[in-house]
Amino acid sequence: MATSKHAEKWTDVYTYTTLSTPTCIRLLSIKPRTQTADMSQPMQLCMREVDLDDNPVYETLSYTWGEPLTVFSTLQAKLEALSSSTKELLPVLCEGKILHVTYNLYMYLLTWRRIQSLMADKEIMEKMGPGVANSSLKLPEEMWIDAVCINQADIDEKSAQVAMMGRIYSSCQKVTIWLGPQDEFSTTALTILKRLSRVSQEEARAFVKMDDEAVCQLLGFPDTTSSVWWSVFALLNRAWFRRVWVVQELALAPEAQVQCGMISTSWELISRSCIVLLESGLGATIDSLAWFEIEGPTIDEPLFDHNLNPIMRYRKRDDITRNLFTTLHSKDVQGCYWSAYLLHLARCGGAEDVDTEELMFAPGSKVKRKIEHIPLMHVLENFRSFNATDSRDKIYAFLDIATRTVHQPYGDGVRHMREIKPNYRLSCEEVYLNGAWAILLGGGGSLELLCRQHIWKPSADDDRNYLELPSWVPDWSRQVTMKGMVGMYSPRWKACRELKWSSPDEAERVYTKFLPVNGILIDTILEAVDVLPSDEQVTIWAKSGEVAARLPKEYPWLSAVGSERGEGGQTPGEVLWRTLVADTMEHQTPASGKRFHRFFWREWMGQLKEALRLHHTDFSDLEREKDWRRYFMNSDDLFPAYSKEEPLAWEVESEAEEDEDDMVSVIQEMDARQGLAPINPVDVKESVFDKLTRDLRNSLLDEDNDQSDGGARKEAIDPRALELASVPTPSDKKAPSSPVIAKKGRKTYQQHKLAMFREQHSRVNYGRAIFRTKMHYLGNGPAAAIQGDQVWVVAGAEAPLILRPDGDRFRIVGDAYVHGIMFGEGLEKGELKEIELV
Repeated sequence: MATSKHAEKWTDVYTYTTLSTPTCIRLLSIKPRTQTADMSQPMQLCMREVDLDDNPVYETLSYTWGEPLTVFSTLQAKLEALSSSTKELLPVLCEGKILHVTYNLYMYLLTWRRIQSLMADKEIMEKMGPGVANSSLKLPEEMWIDAVCINQADIDEKSAQVAMMGRIYSSCQKVTIWLGPQDEFSTTALTILKRLSRVSQEEARAFVKMDDEAVCQLLGFPDTTSSVWWSVFALLNRAWFRRVWVVQELALAPEAQVQCGMISTSWELISRSCIVLLESGLGATIDSLAWFEIEGPTIDEPLFDHNLNPIMRYRKRDDITRNLFTTLHSKDVQGCYWSAYLLHLARCGGAEDVDTEELMFAPGSKVKRKIEHIPLMHVLENFRSFNATDSRDKIYAFLDIATRTVHQPYGDGVRHMREIKPNYRLSCEEVYLNGAWAILLGGGGSLELLCRQHIWKPSADDDRNYLELPSWVPDWSRQVTMKGMVGMYSPRWKACRELKWSSPDEAERVYTKFLPVNGILIDTILEAVDVLPSDEQVTIWAKSGEVAARLPKEYPWLSAVGSERGEGGQTPGEVLWRTLVADTMEHQTPASGKRFHRFFWREWMGQLKEALRLHHTDFSDLEREKDWRRYFMNSDDLFPAYSKEEPLAWEVESEAEEDEDDMVSVIQEMDARQGLAPINPVDVKESVFDKLTRDLRNSLLDEDNDQSDGGARKEAIDPRALELASVPTPSDKKAPSSPVIAKKGRKTYQQHKLAMFREQHSRVNYGRAIFRTKMHYLGNGPAAAIQGDQVWVVAGAEAPLILRPDGDRFRIVGDAYVHGIMFGEGLEKGELKEIELV
């Protein structure tokens, strides 16, 4: 770096002075009269102290301390990002003395200086025109930047300044979101996101009933198999979108501007486009195809069984054959659009997207009032996947945007409550324990926090030094391997009915590692499915079917809601599919049995038939041998009414027409309002998945294809469209006729409903496994559950809890769906008993 060769001229290290008052902060600026200096000269900064009580004018920076990029077009670029070069601290000059900053901050400071120099050059500004002079490209005179403006070596100052960060960001004029320097993806991504941001949320919901190909054609985009979409994946997976502190920084600032290198755009453009990706389903498709390119295997030429059904053969693919690389792991990150969507919710206070009655995220819900804060436990849960260098920040970073108590203010009728204040002299275990007690004591008798914690199943990661916490205290530093049964997209169960948790009367029993609760023992687990890391979905379902097949022919524990509706006894097969989706479909509990029983039959049996076909070609695979046997042994017991044929006749195609007119009208309105030019594909690398689908289409469907000679498909964005986000999109060409696309590309009723079934199943079963109790309760609980664990209904916990005896006390294994006791039926099984969780 240029600064390094000049650093020898200065030997003094910048020394922080003590801030004058508790409300003082430091502000940073580029040294005056050096804005037009040679860019090879060292960075020279100024620092001054101001008091927030004096209402100073300043802006703030939101960025990540580490490497900002996570997705790369070459393996070499990925390896360079993982090297130590970008982790080194780089020297700048502050008041003529050396101050070290991180690589990413250094890159921003260089950009800041460059833009300031451009803005100060009258000749350049005249050439660029008045529009640029008045644009958001103009950077501030002074900024507050945490890494530099806080003396990080002073623990007490750091604690005090972190406690003021809510006020610091609320009082600034604007926050600049620094995503990092530009790369080969950024300009293309911002062009696509700009177009997506013009689509309304209602229009995006209409798209979800269309094929992705039709949606892309309507908007003038290449198909989702095109590598163009990797740009969106890469930009939205930049490290900034998963950093805990950015939630508060974005939520509280009055104005937010996004900057990527020299390109500047609004936060609203990013958030609106991510809502479209979420609501339309395009985001999920982009994710799946990008991860296939990064992690997917090679699919060989298909074999065929005796019925001419294709059997795909897979093998590991070398990095040299891939065109996309990342430093992330698919199991550790959410959808590329999802983090930005959550940040949108935090910024708007949930005004548009939070269910006010249940205080949980629900995309597209209608609300009547704005929620000013999100309860602490909910914000911790929803941003749990975000990263923090210091694990204590997993709580400290959210204090100023979350309600300090869930239901009532601190100190107002809450016994033994202690306010949570940033204190970096406490250990992480102490911070998490104190946070858990604060949430429970202020929770109005709710033990929902216990549904956010579970015992991790032993895995290859167990050699890590995890925090030593009581089983009931969530370890927010770890990524979840199981989603809570109570929370996002789940109904409000009432396993405990109106019973509430009562805090201990004695002050010495509060803020300890032991949590007293009252509960009723329901039953003991007799057998649980052992889900192995290597298990495919078909294997897990086969194991689940084997457990469910040992239920009585008529399930003895019908739910109270089912009894009220006059439902009779349920077969093991019906109990199984209801348990796998927590008996909830389309926000309806219990789910519609007539429709989804058959959907599950079709999906479950289809998967097992695939296992049977694979068995015919690989007799050496003992696990597939077991799947094959389970298929024949259990199908008649689980689905006696449907075991002779697949249920196709009942599906009525006309049901798909029920909202077609509305969908077409929405798209017609969009087409008339937006003169969108198509983004044409030209000349970039071919996606492996794109090549795969093309080759399979040729070999299996034998349809004409111009690429039959094996030449690479060339798809990318038209170079003319690769302009800055501030430049209007050309409109010389129109997208194809919307009604035609809407009708031709519409998903069938069966496709739409089956996709919903699979989505609900995937959501509920994330990290879970089927179990059966001694008295034949069937449940869906933590994958770590084992024989001998107990099912309890606990006062204040809306879902049953799986507890593991530990001497005279119990450890939480996790929450569960247990068919037949989700609405308080378990309270009739005995008397409440006080136990302690440890």
